[in-house]
Amino acid sequence: MRPIQVMKMLNELYTELDKLVEKHNVYKVETIGDAYMVVGGSPNRVPAPLAAERVALFALDAMDFVQHFRTKDGDRIFIRAGLASGPTVAGVIGQAMPRYCFFGDTVNFASRMESTSKKMQIQCAEITYRLLQDAPSMNFALTKRMEDGIAGVQIKGKGHQITYWIEKSSPRDTSQKVINFLPPEVEPEVLSKVSEVEEVPAQDTAEEDHDGMMVNKKSNDN
Repeated sequence: MRPIQVMKMLNELYTELDKLVEKHNVYKVETIGDAYMVVGGSPNRVPAPLAAERVALFALDAMDFVQHFRTKDGDRIFIRAGLASGPTVAGVIGQAMPRYCFFGDTVNFASRMESTSKKMQIQCAEITYRLLQDAPSMNFALTKRMEDGIAGVQIKGKGHQITYWIEKSSPRDTSQKVINFLPPEVEPEVLSKVSEVEEVPAQDTAEEDHDGMMVNKKSNDN
């Protein structure tokens, strides 16, 4: 592609990804060339499992959209994505064109998750995998990454890391989850009252816990 074609294509793609940002209530941090970065736990803090859930759903929807996306010239593109969770520092930097920027090892880790991911796949760090097990409203199907019979992947600056592929999601049956924790001797009429129990709001996590995702475009000849 010529540079002007790449710019037009990225504009078309990013316009659609911006709609997914609003849908899943994540925060668009920035775009760097053909990389698109979002965060799930800032600037408005939410519990870490909810932040991970939002970013994972954004990534899944992004993959689904790209499956059917064609540029105005009829070209197809591919993307890859990576998620990491952990503490970050954020703030407005500079005076000329000031921006709200994120810094920290988690940002770098998310970038590594993306760069070591594969075409049309979503790779997440082990801590993100654990947070998704406690996602408040969705169940996620995750598969441990295996290469030649070895779990995980080598990450620059991190060494060998166990990572997971996020395959799909489905609504969580919260009522069944509650019932599973009830003692087996509970009478049937007590079970009928489970739906009447008022939900207790989740508590916020530590101030600096965030979830981030890096997504990168790959042309169809890669």
